[in-house]
Amino acid sequence: HGIRAWFIITLLSRLFNKYVKKSNLWELTYEINNGLKQDLKSRNFITWVFFEILKSNTSKINFVWMWHEPILIYRKNTSSIEKVIPWGLAAWIRLINKIDDIKIKELELNDWDVLLTYSDWIIENKNSEWEFYWLDRLSHAFETITKSQGNINKIYEYIINDVKIFRWWSQFDDD
Repeated sequence: HGIRAWFIITLLSRLFNKYVKKSNLWELTYEINNGLKQDLKSRNFITWVFFEILKSNTSKINFVWMWHEPILIYRKNTSSIEKVIPWGLAAWIRLINKIDDIKIKELELNDWDVLLTYSDWIIENKNSEWEFYWLDRLSHAFETITKSQGNINKIYEYIINDVKIFRWWSQFDDD
């Protein structure tokens, strides 16, 4: 984290902007991963997820991700939380030799479903007893608010406030 992480994010953003308009999801992932691997020689890596809304079917989303936390989806029709654990390789650990090695996954979302992605910073927050916030608490907070609220800003505020309360309102020390 810190300055090195911001530098990697800057490089990722530069590569994303360079390839996003002329690439499909496979090419975008291939170019960004290999561009980062070539530009950075240290042992750092980054986790990320890219989504692509399908024009032919807007209820389906393609995504590719490089080793991030589970995606959480609140399913309105069942009032439940679904964890999507696609697992993938952290970006820039190795060069991707064949574009076919990139695995694109698909999600189907129904009306009023809510998809949550988040930084590992959320679940790695610690309270005064050095206990982690973890995924179970995030899932519970997400489910609690989405059962009563569909407004994305309200969901965001609720989760951030829950983390702040867990931390006893201390300063955030990560991304």
